Amino acid sequence: MPPIELLRHRYSRTNVFPRPDQRYRVAKACCAHGVLPSFKCDDKATWAIWKFLQNREAAHDPKQRVRLLKKCRALSTAFRLYRGNMQHLRPSVEAYLLAGLDDKSMAQRMGVPPEAIGWFRLAFYDVEGSARSWWFTGRSHGMCS
Repeated sequence: MPPIELLRHRYSRTNVFPRPDQRYRVAKACCAHGVLPSFKCDDKATWAIWKFLQNREAAHDPKQRVRLLKKCRALSTAFRLYRGNMQHLRPSVEAYLLAGLDDKSMAQRMGVPPEAIGWFRLAFYDVEGSARSWWFTGRSHGMCS
Protein backbone atom coordinates (compact mmCIF):
# COMPACT_ATOMS: atom_id res chain seq x y z
CA MET A 1 0.00 0.00 0.00
CA PRO A 2 1.40 3.46 -0.88
CA PRO A 3 2.39 5.86 1.90
CA ILE A 4 -0.41 7.90 3.48
CA GLU A 5 1.01 11.19 2.11
CA LEU A 6 0.71 9.90 -1.46
CA LEU A 7 -2.84 8.73 -0.79
CA ARG A 8 -3.78 12.10 0.69
CA HIS A 9 -2.46 13.86 -2.40
CA ARG A 10 -4.20 11.44 -4.76
CA TYR A 11 -7.54 11.79 -2.96
CA SER A 12 -7.32 15.47 -2.03
CA ARG A 13 -10.13 17.91 -2.75
CA THR A 14 -7.85 19.82 -5.12
CA ASN A 15 -7.68 16.82 -7.43
CA VAL A 16 -9.48 17.77 -10.64
CA PHE A 17 -10.67 14.22 -11.33
CA PRO A 18 -11.34 12.57 -7.96
CA ARG A 19 -12.45 8.96 -7.76
CA PRO A 20 -16.12 8.45 -6.88
CA ASP A 21 -15.17 6.40 -3.78
CA GLN A 22 -12.58 8.91 -2.55
CA ARG A 23 -13.95 9.20 1.01
CA TYR A 24 -14.03 5.42 1.48
CA ARG A 25 -10.48 5.01 0.17
CA VAL A 26 -9.11 7.74 2.46
CA ALA A 27 -10.88 6.23 5.49
CA LYS A 28 -9.70 2.72 4.59
CA ALA A 29 -6.11 3.94 4.10
CA CYS A 30 -6.19 5.74 7.45
CA CYS A 31 -7.38 2.53 9.13
CA ALA A 32 -4.68 0.49 7.40
CA HIS A 33 -1.92 2.93 8.39
CA GLY A 34 -3.26 3.47 11.90
CA VAL A 35 -3.67 7.24 11.55
CA LEU A 36 -6.57 9.62 11.95
CA PRO A 37 -8.19 11.34 8.98
CA SER A 38 -7.08 14.93 8.50
CA PHE A 39 -8.89 17.60 10.50
CA LYS A 40 -8.15 20.10 7.74
CA CYS A 41 -8.70 18.09 4.54
CA ASP A 42 -11.32 15.45 5.35
CA ASP A 43 -15.01 16.14 5.89
CA LYS A 44 -17.44 14.72 8.46
CA ALA A 45 -18.50 11.91 6.13
CA THR A 46 -14.91 10.66 5.84
CA TRP A 47 -14.61 10.74 9.63
CA ALA A 48 -17.87 8.80 10.04
CA ILE A 49 -16.74 6.16 7.53
CA TRP A 50 -13.37 5.89 9.30
CA LYS A 51 -15.09 5.47 12.68
CA PHE A 52 -17.41 2.80 11.25
CA LEU A 53 -14.45 0.91 9.77
CA GLN A 54 -12.57 1.13 13.07
CA ASN A 55 -15.56 -0.17 15.02
CA ARG A 56 -16.21 -2.92 12.47
CA GLU A 57 -12.61 -4.05 12.67
CA ALA A 58 -12.74 -4.08 16.48
CA ALA A 59 -16.02 -6.05 16.60
CA HIS A 60 -14.81 -9.64 16.81
CA ASP A 61 -17.79 -11.00 18.70
CA PRO A 62 -20.99 -11.54 16.62
CA LYS A 63 -22.99 -9.68 19.28
CA GLN A 64 -20.72 -6.67 18.92
CA ARG A 65 -21.09 -6.84 15.14
CA VAL A 66 -24.91 -6.93 15.40
CA ARG A 67 -24.84 -4.01 17.85
CA LEU A 68 -22.71 -2.01 15.41
CA LEU A 69 -25.02 -2.82 12.48
CA LYS A 70 -28.04 -1.66 14.47
CA LYS A 71 -26.28 1.50 15.61
CA CYS A 72 -25.12 2.45 12.10
CA ARG A 73 -27.94 0.92 10.07
CA ALA A 74 -27.77 3.30 7.08
CA LEU A 75 -23.99 3.12 6.71
CA SER A 76 -23.94 -0.65 7.08
CA THR A 77 -26.66 -0.94 4.40
CA ALA A 78 -24.52 1.25 2.12
CA PHE A 79 -21.58 -1.12 2.71
CA ARG A 80 -23.80 -4.08 1.89
CA LEU A 81 -24.82 -2.36 -1.34
CA TYR A 82 -21.16 -1.82 -2.19
CA ARG A 83 -19.66 -5.20 -1.29
CA GLY A 84 -22.16 -7.31 0.58
CA ASN A 85 -25.24 -9.41 0.04
CA MET A 86 -27.03 -6.51 -1.68
CA GLN A 87 -24.29 -6.01 -4.27
CA HIS A 88 -26.62 -7.10 -7.07
CA LEU A 89 -28.42 -3.73 -6.65
CA ARG A 90 -25.23 -1.71 -7.00
CA PRO A 91 -25.34 -1.16 -10.81
CA SER A 92 -28.92 0.09 -10.58
CA VAL A 93 -28.09 2.46 -7.74
CA GLU A 94 -25.09 3.81 -9.65
CA ALA A 95 -27.19 4.29 -12.78
CA TYR A 96 -29.87 6.16 -10.83
CA LEU A 97 -27.19 8.34 -9.22
CA LEU A 98 -25.76 9.18 -12.65
CA ALA A 99 -29.26 9.97 -13.89
CA GLY A 100 -29.70 12.43 -11.00
CA LEU A 101 -32.58 10.70 -9.24
CA ASP A 102 -33.15 11.88 -5.66
CA ASP A 103 -32.43 9.61 -2.69
CA LYS A 104 -36.03 9.18 -1.56
CA SER A 105 -37.45 7.95 -4.86
CA MET A 106 -34.38 5.80 -5.48
CA ALA A 107 -34.71 4.21 -2.04
CA GLN A 108 -38.36 3.51 -2.74
CA ARG A 109 -37.48 1.69 -5.97
CA MET A 110 -34.62 -0.28 -4.37
CA GLY A 111 -36.34 -1.10 -1.09
CA VAL A 112 -33.67 0.42 1.17
CA PRO A 113 -33.76 3.43 3.52
CA PRO A 114 -33.06 6.84 1.91
CA GLU A 115 -30.23 7.40 4.41
CA ALA A 116 -28.46 4.32 3.04
CA ILE A 117 -28.62 5.78 -0.47
CA GLY A 118 -27.21 9.03 0.89
CA TRP A 119 -24.33 7.17 2.54
CA PHE A 120 -23.71 5.14 -0.62
CA ARG A 121 -23.52 8.40 -2.56
CA LEU A 122 -21.09 9.97 -0.06
CA ALA A 123 -18.87 6.95 0.52
CA PHE A 124 -18.76 5.03 -2.75
CA TYR A 125 -20.23 6.92 -5.66
CA ASP A 126 -19.90 10.67 -5.24
CA VAL A 127 -20.26 11.86 -8.83
CA GLU A 128 -22.15 15.07 -8.13
CA GLY A 129 -19.52 17.45 -9.51
CA SER A 130 -17.90 14.98 -11.89
CA ALA A 131 -21.11 14.03 -13.67
CA ARG A 132 -21.26 17.45 -15.29
CA SER A 133 -17.70 17.42 -16.61
CA TRP A 134 -17.05 16.37 -20.20
CA TRP A 135 -14.19 14.09 -19.11
CA PHE A 136 -16.32 12.02 -16.73
CA THR A 137 -19.26 11.86 -19.14
CA GLY A 138 -17.00 10.63 -21.91
CA ARG A 139 -15.44 7.99 -19.66
CA SER A 140 -18.75 6.74 -18.29
CA HIS A 141 -20.21 6.39 -21.79
CA GLY A 142 -17.13 4.69 -23.21
CA MET A 143 -16.14 7.49 -25.57
CA CYS A 144 -12.65 8.01 -24.12
CA SER A 145 -10.02 5.33 -23.84
